[in-house]
Amino acid sequence: MRAAWVLLLAACCTLDHICQGQQDPDAAAPSPSSGAPSTGGSGATLPPAPDLPLDRITLPPGFSISLYVDATFPARFFALGKTDANATVVFVSSTKGTVTAIVDTGAASPRACTLLRGLDVPNGIAYDRATGALFISEVTRITRYAGADAAALAGCDASLLSSALVSDQLPQQEDHDARALAIGPRDGKLYVTVAAPFNLGTCVEPFCTIHRLDKNGSNFEVFASGIRNAAGFEWHPDTGDLLFAGMERDNMPPDHNNAPDDVLVAVQQAGTGYGWPYCHWVGKGPPEQRQPGPGSIIPDPEITPPQYGQSRPPDATLAQRCSEQTPPPVQALGPHVAPLGVLFWAAAPSVQSSAGSSNGSSGGGGGGAAPLQRWPAQYDGTVFVGEHGSWNRDPPIGYRISNVALSADGRTAVGHTVFAQGWLGSKGSAWGRPVGLLRLPDSSMLVADDKNGVVYRISYGEKTGSGSSGASRAAPAAAWMLALVLGMALAALLCF
Repeated sequence: MRAAWVLLLAACCTLDHICQGQQDPDAAAPSPSSGAPSTGGSGATLPPAPDLPLDRITLPPGFSISLYVDATFPARFFALGKTDANATVVFVSSTKGTVTAIVDTGAASPRACTLLRGLDVPNGIAYDRATGALFISEVTRITRYAGADAAALAGCDASLLSSALVSDQLPQQEDHDARALAIGPRDGKLYVTVAAPFNLGTCVEPFCTIHRLDKNGSNFEVFASGIRNAAGFEWHPDTGDLLFAGMERDNMPPDHNNAPDDVLVAVQQAGTGYGWPYCHWVGKGPPEQRQPGPGSIIPDPEITPPQYGQSRPPDATLAQRCSEQTPPPVQALGPHVAPLGVLFWAAAPSVQSSAGSSNGSSGGGGGGAAPLQRWPAQYDGTVFVGEHGSWNRDPPIGYRISNVALSADGRTAVGHTVFAQGWLGSKGSAWGRPVGLLRLPDSSMLVADDKNGVVYRISYGEKTGSGSSGASRAAPAAAWMLALVLGMALAALLCF
């Protein structure tokens, strides 16, 4: 009781000090960016998000971008976990050994905590809505975690998790070992990338493929081949096609700069081969903004199909072979844009659902209670692609989110535009790198940035404190100031 009076007296003295117009030289001015860090399991903390120039991000009219959670952590791909009227859970993978959970109850700002540590490049992540299990793909194995929702809701209490090995059949490799992972919405199987272990070379199984397997680890088989790196997955809900972001080779002669294109591909049938490393695509139009469609097919100038031995036929012959044996992609995205995240955008339902799809394409915030956003109809049935950006192209390219509009059959590109850009500066210096994309139940979009270790939220029809593209931290700051004012008022009443 005496301690309480001491604290109250201190508050009164502080109030008197302020009322006399004096300033405490040791007191730090309150700042929206200096709030308490997000709390992880076992008392661990995550540092607050850095101050980022989100006003540089340009979006179509009516859209805004803000930080989804005020925390910094390795962020790569998303899986939408439990969603109901009480909370929305989002799991975030990384290439840095951790898996993070974000919980949004709607009553306060979303909170993030570290769910798993010490993993080996846990890039692939998938949530099984039928069982509530979380699947994580590392370099050589896939693991199933039960109790992930409960652990996340309890502040990442690891004691609520249990794990089981699904498969350890994935090969060790030094290059392109970050494996994409997803659950097929129709067959319930796990789909995982086994990329090329080099920039260019002759592929042998299991490399240069997408594999699939049952959730118990059985029936491990090749689903598609001739793919350098299927870096991210999504499914078209109507056609059932697997949509993947294909990252192509580097340093291809003659200019090492403008070919080949990275691609968006729709796998229509199991067992399809896509011609890599012998065949590539180059889009039409400027490299920075390709026209809709796959462009033209070209043979690789440095590697020849083995049936020709040491005698390389004319390029026209090889190009003809490629066109006969290689299905075209949906869209040539541009050279070296490094596509990673793929998100199909279905038309918003008339009534908000409490559950999202297993691949996150129809999954919002606010603990399932946020108003359902209605994005412009032009985005219905389109595909968003998170472009990580080039590492050695001059000038750099990518560092944006592009949008591919599809025809009624869902397999032909009829539009290719830039949806969000600004992470790449005018002088070629990038301050952010988009990766994974996720649709929340309120129809806003999450974007992972693995350069800054943050998660953004893109909304339509909402206003933020910094305009149409500003980071919104005004609400936590306003709450802090309100609490301060109320506390001082109470101290004044009691002291005077």
